[in-house]
Amino acid sequence: MSGCGCSALDGIAVARLDPAMSRAQSAAELVRYYREMVKTAERDLARAVHEDLADGVPVARIARDAGLSRERIYQIRDGRR
Repeated sequence: MSGCGCSALDGIAVARLDPAMSRAQSAAELVRYYREMVKTAERDLARAVHEDLADGVPVARIARDAGLSRERIYQIRDGRR
C-alpha cells in the first residue's frame, strides 16, 4: 500500500491467523474472510434499501444517507448488481 509498509496483515487482523501459515496463505485467508464480510454487508445494504423503499423513503434520501448514487439504489432495488 503506497510504500508505507502497511498491510492488512498488520495489527488485529493478524491475530486471527495461525502462526504456522505462510504469509501468502495468511493473506489468502484474509481475502476470503473479507470477501465474505463484503457479501454480508451487501446483503444487509440491499435489505435496508428494500425496507426503506417499502416504508416510503424517497430514493434520493436513501442515496444521500447511504453515500450512494440514485442509480445504485435503483440497481439494488431491481436486483441488477
